[in-house]
Amino acid sequence: CIPLFGEPVGYTVPDAIPNPQPFHEKIKNLIEDNTHFVRTDKAAALVDAVADRVKDTKHLATEDLEAEIVNENEQEQQQQQEEEAEEEQEKVSRYTRDDEQANPWLLSHLNSEPTCKAGEAPFYRMNAFSVRESQPRLTFPPR
Repeated sequence: CIPLFGEPVGYTVPDAIPNPQPFHEKIKNLIEDNTHFVRTDKAAALVDAVADRVKDTKHLATEDLEAEIVNENEQEQQQQQEEEAEEEQEKVSRYTRDDEQANPWLLSHLNSEPTCKAGEAPFYRMNAFSVRESQPRLTFPPR
């Protein structure tokens, strides 16, 4: 009783890819298969006009499509080049230090005691030095 209501799940799959049929040929075949629906001369003229229009656009469509594909490929290539250039510029600009100049210090500063004042000596006391305010200071003797 149950097999009576069962539906087969499998279906056959062709072992080769079918050759695509051009659109104008499909339209032509549909017109030939359905001529019994065309009962008046006006309807026949309309069907012929559509078939002719499809035939005329056959060549234009392939040329336009090829041109559009080429145009899209060029745009994608240009966009990729722009993105690569931007990424390269970001990499370079991340590490540039053009605004920084070299400030050499004298060897005699090593003999003097650090004052911790900007512009006087290039050194800090180790017990007062920290890279960030949130960073703990090193325990170092004051002298």
